[in-house]
Amino acid sequence: MAIRLSGMVSGLDTDAIVKELVSAYSKKTESYEKDKTKLEWKQEIWKDLNTKIYDLYSRTLGTLRFSSAYNKKKTSISDESKATITASANAAKGTQSMEIHKVATSGYLTGSSLDIYGLNDLSTKTNLRELGIVDETSINIQVGDGDIKTITMSGDSTIGDLVKQFNEAGINANFDEENKRFFLMSTNTGKENDFKLSGDSDAMKKLGILAEGCAYGIGDVWKKDGYNITNSTKLSDLHWNGDTTKGFPKTIAFDNMVPFRVEDGSTKTVADFVDYLNKVDGVEASFDEKNQRFVIKGADKLSAGKVYDSLNPDVGDPSTTSKPLLDVLGFVSVHGFGEGNAVKIDGADAQIKLNGAIFESNTNNFNINGLSINVKETTAKADGSGYNEIKIVTDTDVDGIYNTIKDFLKEYNELINEMDSLYNADRAKDYQPLTDEEKEAMSEKEVEKWEEKIKKSLLRRDTTLSSISSTMKTAMLQSFTINGEKYSLSTFGILTGNYFTTKNNEKNAFHIDGDPDDSTVSSNEEKLKKAIAANPETVADFFSQLTSHLYSELDEKMKGTTLSSAFTVYNDKQITADLRQYNTQISKWENYVSQQEEFWYNKFTAMEKALAQLQSSTSALSGLLGS
Repeated sequence: MAIRLSGMVSGLDTDAIVKELVSAYSKKTESYEKDKTKLEWKQEIWKDLNTKIYDLYSRTLGTLRFSSAYNKKKTSISDESKATITASANAAKGTQSMEIHKVATSGYLTGSSLDIYGLNDLSTKTNLRELGIVDETSINIQVGDGDIKTITMSGDSTIGDLVKQFNEAGINANFDEENKRFFLMSTNTGKENDFKLSGDSDAMKKLGILAEGCAYGIGDVWKKDGYNITNSTKLSDLHWNGDTTKGFPKTIAFDNMVPFRVEDGSTKTVADFVDYLNKVDGVEASFDEKNQRFVIKGADKLSAGKVYDSLNPDVGDPSTTSKPLLDVLGFVSVHGFGEGNAVKIDGADAQIKLNGAIFESNTNNFNINGLSINVKETTAKADGSGYNEIKIVTDTDVDGIYNTIKDFLKEYNELINEMDSLYNADRAKDYQPLTDEEKEAMSEKEVEKWEEKIKKSLLRRDTTLSSISSTMKTAMLQSFTINGEKYSLSTFGILTGNYFTTKNNEKNAFHIDGDPDDSTVSSNEEKLKKAIAANPETVADFFSQLTSHLYSELDEKMKGTTLSSAFTVYNDKQITADLRQYNTQISKWENYVSQQEEFWYNKFTAMEKALAQLQSSTSALSGLLGS
């Protein structure tokens, strides 16, 4: 860029002079910029309005033009503590009876307490060897009819590792450190989602999760007393002083067995006692040498419990130094039977009886003939003699249909009022977008008010706005013949307000007679609600035709043209083209202003140079003349 000498010799304000010389061209640029700003604002207003019109068209009218939108039902139930019910449009009106026989449950296993191991700090970090699992072994899990998944473990595995594998296999597992129990549950309710455990029953027993229709009794650990017992250990070696008349019961007998005599305790072994127990029907006994425990297994709790109950720990003479046999054998603290055993609740399907027919579901939800039923609790009678009936009543949802129509009219009213306000806006002839310099001279509020005044006027008397507004208003005034009778909005007490008393720009909004939220008509007769209650089919037919007609009219208006895009009610393509043209004109005039500024700066620079040379020559001449 050339160096500009701005009045250094002449003393002139060159910048001000140049600015004034090109001001006519700058004004032209500024005019284009203001016109472009107004068009951009107009584009924004149209975009916002078009979004609202399209939303009415696609979302609201797109749904309400079908009669199913008005086919609403409501239902009530005589005992909501037992079930909740909702009705779809397809639900049959009337009264129905229902019994709830079963609710759906998840398969649930509550493990037996692992307190038997005497580990106070039992936690998810505990190694399984502490529970007697030393060698590598496995348990299988099958959920429903799905694939069998294998869980592997060893003495180095922790309880936490096991819980993680259970969860990865498809069931919800947890170990309760406070109660020292495993809890296993299927992730979904119903028989088909129940789970089964199989595999190493001894490992499951030690984990307290064996609950396949049998029961286990587990004796105390002998190692804690410093003994290493085997099956050949004599009973006389187990804390017994050899007295054959005191400290031991004379016999231990069951209904189907000969007595087990202990007078000859000096010759009886642990294996003898195990063999004796195994003679009981349905009972399997053993001595676990590795873990130093007596174990009694029963085919069910009844047979196992029979053994346990017969091994009365109170026999013997506490006054002697001898210990009772059952104490000696570790059965005083036997664990596992009755409530202490692992308990498995099988997953079950829900079952109801509706109008005499039985229905089952693997969840507590039923969808039957338009009714969605969620059962909570059975209706079984307290005396077990059967089930109580609960009543289900289904009818037209008058309020639901009324609110659907009311919401539509509210959306329409808000849109038509906004369109009327834009069309009837005050003039803003003397208002133009502000330049940066003009904004600096005003406060933010003043600038905001100034620009708002312009924006509100941009669609004043706009022909495109008038066209779309008139289309909507005309469509809403249509009448339709149903079963030989003509119906319009006024038939249902839906009218625009009084022309002389209604506020400006609200004269084309509709009011529903009797609407409690509309003070102008709240005291009028509720024709719409009465019509819905008396003949919902006619109401549905009329409003589906009305909204379908409005939908079609808007669809026609929103078709794409050379000036507008599809689903657009204004000439968006034309506005975009005009904005590009403004950008071209602004760029052109900005360049021209720059050229003119450069021209005049060059002129003044040349003048400054000439004056400088003249001044230099004059000074030299004065020096020669001695002045």
